Amino acid sequence: MHELRNNMLHHGIANKQSVSKILTNRKLPTKTKGFTLVEVMIAGVILIMTVTAMTMVYRTAALSSGKASDNVQFSANVGMIFNTIQASVRGANATKAMSGEGHLAGVDYHWSTTLITKRGAADKFDVDIESWVKQPERFYLWNVKLIVSQGRKERVYNYKELSWER
Repeated sequence: MHELRNNMLHHGIANKQSVSKILTNRKLPTKTKGFTLVEVMIAGVILIMTVTAMTMVYRTAALSSGKASDNVQFSANVGMIFNTIQASVRGANATKAMSGEGHLAGVDYHWSTTLITKRGAADKFDVDIESWVKQPERFYLWNVKLIVSQGRKERVYNYKELSWER
């Protein structure tokens, strides 16, 4: 402080009285500005809650994405299984109940058919005899029950399939 006063006087900035006045009116900082411990702790709690919430959102999104991917793959495999069963029923000219099982792209399946009805085509008018002629019953409508499983996931499908005698 003494050095500051001498420096000011030496350069002719002020006289002795004004230097004394400046130095006595000058307040020294008694309290530094900053955060209290309570404020820091509250900010820390808010930060932890935000990070936890964002982690939960990310985790939920990742799990949902994985499940959706599994379901899409599962459904794609079921479509191929439907085509396989259709080829079996129609290709064999099914006239009796059938069943089968298999494994396709990581999916196990078992299927069976039960007859719903057997019918012929619509009656046909024969101009030679001038009468309606009943057509032979050669069309079979089947109820197909398909059980598809992959790991712990299992689904049951029921649908109809048509076959005919050749």
